Amino acid sequence: MLGSVVSLALAGLLAAASIAPLVQGGSIPPPWHVVTLPKQSVPVTRYSAETVDGREALRIQTQGSYGNLVHELPPAVAPQRLRWAWRLQEPNSAVDLRVKAGDDAAVKVCMSFDLPLERVPFIERQVLRIARSRTG
Repeated sequence: MLGSVVSLALAGLLAAASIAPLVQGGSIPPPWHVVTLPKQSVPVTRYSAETVDGREALRIQTQGSYGNLVHELPPAVAPQRLRWAWRLQEPNSAVDLRVKAGDDAAVKVCMSFDLPLERVPFIERQVLRIARSRTG
């Protein structure tokens, strides 16, 4: 699998002071951290800070890799706005958007919300139970 290099700038996740900027002063500050799969055999995606067009940005380097950059929030903090911009430096030439097979995304920005389990639809609840039993 060919690799991708993505420069991603996330800003204004929300107005609450408890959210650490994604990139600050040339580094990725805590509590941002990388999370991988249990017993992961593929390389971990590399994240680093850089300046792109005069703006602090997150550099994501992949080469058949997997890893999520995560910032957990206390339950009482609800995001108000998500703003981001990204630039793909080197597209994956092996991707054919006319075919559904495989992952065709260069980068994904995902947010997860923890609901009381009884409010999660039945099928998703079962998938969550299986995932939690395997990952802790």
